[in-house]
Amino acid sequence: MEVSMGGGSTGGAGGNSEVLVNFSEMVTIAMRLETIYNLYANGVQQSINKLAQSYFYQKGEATKVTDHYKDILEKTMELADNYKQAAMVVNYTLEEMIKKDEELQKILEVLE
Repeated sequence: MEVSMGGGSTGGAGGNSEVLVNFSEMVTIAMRLETIYNLYANGVQQSINKLAQSYFYQKGEATKVTDHYKDILEKTMELADNYKQAAMVVNYTLEEMIKKDEELQKILEVLE
């Protein structure tokens, strides 16, 4: 299903712009964003924590760096949060598309 959005006089080089939204592509995008988030949450974050707890980082030459590890991890996970938020926005848009589709279907049923 594709939904045409646009027709106004703003945006685009010529003043008129139209955006085609493909439902299945949006589902794919949402799933990919979730996958990226999960890579961070379940992989990167845990690996960084394990690395920070290793003997080399706690007792070795890297102790100067590990003082900043908390900040580094927080910044890294901010990126993961951005992917999560993007996935939530796409999912919300999909939910709204489904609601509108159901509303239109009810109207069509009444008109038939």
